[in-house]
Amino acid sequence: MATKDSTALDNPYDLSAWDIGFVLDFDVPISNLRFSPLSAIPPGQLYRFSRFLQVNRPPIAIECKEVSHAHRSSLDPWGVDFRSGPGFCPVSATPWYPPLRGCEGGVGVVPPPPEPVVNLSSQPAAADVSRIWVRAEYLSYWVKNTPVPVSIVTGDINNPTQELLNSERSLGMLSGFRFGFGAWLDSSHSLGLETNIFALERQTRRFFASSDDMGNPILAFPFTNQTPGAVGDMLMPITSPGQFAGNIVVSSTLQLWGAETNGVISLARRGEFEFIGILGFRYLDLRENLHISTLSADVTDTVLLQSDHFNTRSQFFGGQIGGRLDWQGERFGFDLTGKLALGSTHQSVDIQGFSAQNGPAGATGVFPGGFFTQPSNIGRFSVNQFTVIPSVELKLYAQLTSHVRAFIGYDFMYWNQVVRPGSQIDRNINLTQSAIYGNGVLTGPASPTPLFNRTDFWAQDITFGLQFRF
Repeated sequence: MATKDSTALDNPYDLSAWDIGFVLDFDVPISNLRFSPLSAIPPGQLYRFSRFLQVNRPPIAIECKEVSHAHRSSLDPWGVDFRSGPGFCPVSATPWYPPLRGCEGGVGVVPPPPEPVVNLSSQPAAADVSRIWVRAEYLSYWVKNTPVPVSIVTGDINNPTQELLNSERSLGMLSGFRFGFGAWLDSSHSLGLETNIFALERQTRRFFASSDDMGNPILAFPFTNQTPGAVGDMLMPITSPGQFAGNIVVSSTLQLWGAETNGVISLARRGEFEFIGILGFRYLDLRENLHISTLSADVTDTVLLQSDHFNTRSQFFGGQIGGRLDWQGERFGFDLTGKLALGSTHQSVDIQGFSAQNGPAGATGVFPGGFFTQPSNIGRFSVNQFTVIPSVELKLYAQLTSHVRAFIGYDFMYWNQVVRPGSQIDRNINLTQSAIYGNGVLTGPASPTPLFNRTDFWAQDITFGLQFRF
């Protein structure tokens, strides 16, 4: 049924007030034609009725009511003549096919065949001439605290229980960058390639404690002595009031970078939403270092420098699969990406240390092993482990120009198998193998040992960047 709002008469080209009603009839097949009254539907709403306009569907009978002759140019761009008056239909010398039902004596003319009517909601997005994209991001990262199982105690010389160094150390915020580029291989944006590479700055955190010239306050390492005949928990003093002064430096360093190359395929499009499949290769590289250094000088001017180095590296090589949900409006958009990487992590642990002593008391020279590093655990060790790395990325976009988008985002990554330097420290120490505290020949258990402990690792970041399309 064609009806009109009284407000529409003031503007014959205002089609928003018109409404078309359909009465379905199931007598004969419909031809591949479009009835004139449908031209009264605003173009943006045509897809709502397109399901009625397909070939081999039941015929449509239109109940015609009064249509003002003054509005025919806006209602009928195909030239069908609309007559005014109650109960009249479009008239011409040639009848409509199929016949219009519910009209009183009216006949119409078959319009020339139009372009096929399509359902816009089910078609792929129009081809975009922009097929290449480049993205640059600033990363503000936080990572899981690094373990440091070494305690430094101070306090009363007879009961030094106050801890200066915690068992975990925060590395704070790390800055970095990510650079990405990619291209669609076809004009319909259905198949493409993308590559991303990121790197974080080398971050170092230091702890420093020292005594005055008289050795106050006491600073000492708790450890478990494994020397035969003296097994038990003990303290190794670095400073002692009235005997020797000194200091302790503990530094932790971390560096992380990675890269990935993926094939992307558009799996589904609906309106402004698109789902993209991801399949590719990923590489991650995590390097850490824990350095413990002590310096002591006694009243006889004998100086002892000891240094322990624990270095670890975890390198992941593997394939990944994932998906990305993308929504792009006229001014704003977002994408949510999830990926799962499966592969092997090459884990390596490098333990090194030395002691250097000079003065009238004790042995003079440079000797292998510091305090937590001894000949029994010094060396380089490696192994490969199966690893799982899930990750998620969220980005919110603002369209600046037709070729430039600004965005803010959040990323999270979990790595289930890595080696970290603090986890490799064994506090069970047999001092007989030390040239400083023993005779340099191991007697009893070979402690400390190379532990090769593994743990998990996570990293998260806030990202800011720009994307350019060409």
